[in-house]
Order: sequence, then structure tokens, then C-alpha cells
Amino acid sequence: MKHWIETFPRLALTIVAVFCLLPGTWVLPLMDRDEPRFSRATVEMNERGSWAVPYFNNEYRFDKPPLTYWCMEPGLALFGKSEMAVRLHSVLCSWLIALVLFEMAVLLGAGKGQAFFAGAGWLTCLQVILHGRTAVADVLLILWIVTAMYCLLKIGRRAGQKRVVLDRWFWGLVGSLALGFLAKGPLAFLVPGLAMALGWVALWRAKQAAGPLGRAALNFGVALIPAMALVALWGIPALKLTNGAYFDVGIGKHVVERGTMSFNKRKSVPGLYYLVVMIPFLLPWTALLPRALADAWRKLNWERALMLGWFAAPFLIFGFYATQLPHYILPGYPGLMVLIALMLGAPVLRQNRAARWWRGIAVGLPFLLGSVALAGGLFALSRLEDKSLPTAIAGVGALFLLLGLASRSISGGRPLVGVVFAMAGSALMWPVSQAARNAHLTVRLLAAIGEPSPGELRSWGFGEPTLVWYFQRPWTFSDDGDGLPMTVVRTRRWRLDEKTLAALWKGEPASPVDDCTAEALRKLPPGIPHFVQGWSPGSSSWLELAYVKEENK
Repeated sequence: MKHWIETFPRLALTIVAVFCLLPGTWVLPLMDRDEPRFSRATVEMNERGSWAVPYFNNEYRFDKPPLTYWCMEPGLALFGKSEMAVRLHSVLCSWLIALVLFEMAVLLGAGKGQAFFAGAGWLTCLQVILHGRTAVADVLLILWIVTAMYCLLKIGRRAGQKRVVLDRWFWGLVGSLALGFLAKGPLAFLVPGLAMALGWVALWRAKQAAGPLGRAALNFGVALIPAMALVALWGIPALKLTNGAYFDVGIGKHVVERGTMSFNKRKSVPGLYYLVVMIPFLLPWTALLPRALADAWRKLNWERALMLGWFAAPFLIFGFYATQLPHYILPGYPGLMVLIALMLGAPVLRQNRAARWWRGIAVGLPFLLGSVALAGGLFALSRLEDKSLPTAIAGVGALFLLLGLASRSISGGRPLVGVVFAMAGSALMWPVSQAARNAHLTVRLLAAIGEPSPGELRSWGFGEPTLVWYFQRPWTFSDDGDGLPMTVVRTRRWRLDEKTLAALWKGEPASPVDDCTAEALRKLPPGIPHFVQGWSPGSSSWLELAYVKEENK
């Protein structure tokens, strides 16, 4: 098998990508609040014939530049208005990242069989298994960061050239920076730039010359000029069309304000948050993190220094950012995967006590999480009539257990076996996705209501953007009730808290954390109210909605 991977490494990576990214992708409902916003905005841009400015729910959407919407359009043309259509670009980008990481590891001296693990490590990482199939901009951004870093390596390896050379690698760098900015803004410039700065610091501490890195930095600085010119081809028309609001909101609110104030009232733990969340989300490769970093430092040269800087850059950018989400450090994972691939060919040195403790945590954590989730899901299956959400939880538990086996194999010197276990775990995304779809509140609501009659759709107390995507119609969201009849109202809400768990344990009905049924029903039009319950991923709650059927209006 190893010989086959060394002979056909790109085909092997494609097979890993299929197992890790495709199961359940066309079934999993839109989960994150940004998924329906990106997806519906692409539809509205097409309907309006707007190429420069996206809209969501008939309003401007300034969160991100437009490249993600442009990349979603081919998927919509191929698969119609479906989950697979709007996620296709992320799946393809995740696969392409793996191929570029393989080429990068080969460039840095790894054999093809060894370099395979740079791409396979990326694809089998839990954060990529989850995030590499989402209808958002992150993986698209990372693809262009990876290609920019590859171009910088090629530029730095030019023999004896200290000036800027306008060759294919320079123009590849220009294009990567421009496309990265159009995917998600300034982060496309910040990550490579900070990676080079941190790499220079590492070389300075090690008292090594930074000549090639300086050459790459010079080309990077010059490449920013044409890259910004390319961005301006979109940016200037967009600013004119919105009277400057695209910059004021897109940068002022969604970049600067998120850095100074926690978005959506999320709690932040400056400096420590990402060190903690990286442990589960890097699985099953978490156990190799200290070894990979130590190996890179022992064999430090400008290329490894650049990889170290690449991995550390997102931590420095977002470590004290007020809004903290696990995937914010994902742009640094590719650099780590290259270092892991380079380290796998080195002999294992004796580990100290701290390294053994780290390995124990990295191997034991997925077994712990998997056991708790599996046991909890099976227990809930025995107590609840609605089996959908407990089935999804049990499936996630089984996924973690397989990641535990993968982590144990990788830490024990059998990375290929670990990749196979991770692929098996990823295949469980199919039943998990189906169960999540069966539990999804908006999907249930659509099935219950059907296609509503023409006219304004109004929701009170339930403002999830999935309504706009699944009904493919604009909605008016209200929390104060202005006297107009509502299409849908929220009546009750449950959370998975201590009281709910105690009720489940006793086999009793759980009490809602809030019940506004009497007030909510007054906001419906005349008729017999009908109720539907389901899981709302955006609020991490089990909700009940009420509506009046068309024939009763």
C-alpha cells in the first residue's frame, strides 16, 4: 500500500478527499448562520444581475468581498438551489489545498510517500472534516494563502537573485494575494506577511542568515502593488455603488469592530482560547504537534522558519481578537501539516515528561469525548420520542472514537493506519448529516408549511437566516410585534442544561427555558395554530414554532 501511495500520491490524496469531504455534504442542512447568508446572497446577486455588491434578504451584505459568491455560482448552475451546490467550492478548494501541500513538501525535500501526509494530514484534520465542506469563505481564502506561500518558497529558492524578477512565480504571488483578498479581505495579506516576519525572528534568534527569506519578502512587498490594483477593479465600482458603505461596514464593522468587541456576545479568553480549542480540532494529528515544532527548530533553515511563522501567524493575529471562533486559526494549519510531513521521515527522539503528557491528552481526549457523546446519544434515544438529534449526537461520538484510534495509530508511528481510521470516521458524516437534517427546525417548518402563498413572510422571535434560504423568499424578522400578522412565531425554547438533563434522567418532560406561547399566538392571523419543533443550530436550542395553515386563514 505504501508503494502504491508513493507511485500515485495525487490519486491517493483524491481518494482521501472523497472520503473526508463528500459523505453527507449534499444532505447536511445549512448549519452555521453564515452558510445561508452566503448561499442566498449568491442567488440574490444572480437575480439582481449584480456582480459587485451582494445582497441578502433584499439588503446589502458587506461581510465579505464577492469572490465566494462568484465561486458558488457554478455549483448552483450544476446542482440547482441545493446544499451541495453552495458547498461545492469549499470541497474543491480543500482538495486543491491538499495537492498544493503535497507539492510543497516535495519541494522542501520530502519523498512522495512522506509528502503525501502533508495533504492527508490537512484533509483528515477534524476542523477540515467539519469546515472543509461549508458554504462560507474560509477554505477559499486558505487556498490562496497556500498558493501564495508556495510562490514565496519558489521565489526564495532562486539561486543568487536578490532583485524582483517578474516571472511566473511573482505573478502567481500577485494573483494569489488578489484572489485571497477578494475571498476574505486583508487576512490574505496579513498571514503571509506576518509569517515572513516571524520566520525572520526565528532565524535571528538562531543566528542564521535570512537571505532567501529577505528575497521573498522583497517580492512580496512589490507584489502587493499590482495585487491591490487587481482588487481595485472590483473595489472602486463597489464603493461607488454603495457610497463607500462597503468599506465602512465591511472593514469597520466586520474587521475592526469584531477585533475590539465580541461579536454576537461570544465570550473570549485572550491568549489561551486557541491553544485549548486546537487540541480537539487538530485531531488526529494533535499528538505530533510538539515533535513537529521541535524537529523544525532543530533543523531550522529559512524554509522551516517560514513554515513555523505561517503556523504561528493566525495565533498572533487572533489570539487577542475580541471575537474568537475555532476556525480563525485554520489558515495556519497547512504550514503545520508540511512540518509534520517533514518530521515523519526523522527518527523519533526520546520524549520528556511534558511531551508524554501531551501525547496522553491528545490520544485520550477523543476517546473521552466520543464515549460521552455516544453514551449520551444512546441514552437520549432510549428516553426521547424524537430520535433525530440523539442519533446525530451518537454519530458524532462514534466519529470521535475513530479519531481516537487514528490518533493512537499516528502517535505510535503508523500514520497511514491513522489516515484510514480518520477516513472511516469521516464516512460517518453521512448518517450524522441525515439525522441533523431530520432534526433541523427550518427544514421541518418548510415541510409542514409547504410553499406559502405570495406575499410578505414575517417571523416573530425566530430570526434564523435559514428561513430565507430554504423558503427562497425574503422574510421580515421582528421581536417587538408591530400589529401585523406573522407567518411564524416562536412559542417555546429548550436548552441542554442541568434541569433538562435531570428531567431526561428521570424520564420526565423537560421544562422550557422560556415560554411565550400566549403572547406569540396573539401575533398569528385568525385560524387554528399548528406547532413544529426542531433543533436550531444557530441558537444551539430546541425550539417550538407556531403557524396557521393556509386553508385556515
